[in-house]
Amino acid sequence: MEKKLSFFIILGVILLPVCTAVAEITYQGQDGITMENAVVILGAPNEFAGVEAEYQWLETKFGPENEVWKSGNQGLMSDEEKWYDVLDIEFLQDADSYQAGDVVQFYFDITDFFGKW
Repeated sequence: MEKKLSFFIILGVILLPVCTAVAEITYQGQDGITMENAVVILGAPNEFAGVEAEYQWLETKFGPENEVWKSGNQGLMSDEEKWYDVLDIEFLQDADSYQAGDVVQFYFDITDFFGKW
């Protein structure tokens, strides 16, 4: 019994920071269609969590990846003040105002977490 309890306490100590970090990520900005209207990701503790947040935003807005849309090229841009991830998304089904076959670039302002490991 003590071994099981110790395991769950250790597991909780390990997972609590991860769950807390995910809960702190917020989105600001607009629709992400242009750099000026980029989706701003705030609160990601590192680049891995920040990139995951980009895909979560897309899934929340349009539906499941590889069912409604699929990712294509991904690039990094800067305007000397901010850093952006630019993702090419191909729609596999109609979603929002897009039709199946449309390829659209989405801009994410990653300045808040860029370079954090």
